[in-house]
Amino acid sequence: MPRRHHKKTKTSVTSFTQEIMKDPSLLYTKYSTSSFVAIAIAATVWILWRGLLRRRRRLSKNGYIVVDGQFEHRRIAQAVLGRKLRKGEVVHHINGKRTDNRESNLCVMRDYAHDEFHAWLRWKKEQDGRYPPPKYLRAVLRDRYQGILLRTLPNDLPPRDFDSESDRGGKAS
Repeated sequence: MPRRHHKKTKTSVTSFTQEIMKDPSLLYTKYSTSSFVAIAIAATVWILWRGLLRRRRRLSKNGYIVVDGQFEHRRIAQAVLGRKLRKGEVVHHINGKRTDNRESNLCVMRDYAHDEFHAWLRWKKEQDGRYPPPKYLRAVLRDRYQGILLRTLPNDLPPRDFDSESDRGGKAS
């Protein structure tokens, strides 16, 4: 069987690499992985992405994602709100996972309300033996602690008064 000779030119690999960097899925759909060019492109793209991700995104000591020196969850909150966070505002992860920065998992609230919420959450876990479901947490954050949910979900609970004895950890007055 005759051996195929692939013409390796830096320009072809570079132009293909730039195209793939814009849309990585093209590597698997447009180019055959058995060809030399596709393998060279894949290697180049992998090296470039690895370098970009290393410089741009990292995990902080506390477990939060940091992008270009800023916490990713705070950047997302500012983008959704269309303003900078005010002094004393914090971004709370509803499910408690610090790397889950989906808009539907973030809530902006005052720092003192955030502290009160975590005290209530500890009390609630002691009472029930487990954490409340996310749908309930979202409603409590919104209605009792005046949290701003960055994205409302179709199955969110309707607004209600959370000042009953079972929800407060004390007697209603």
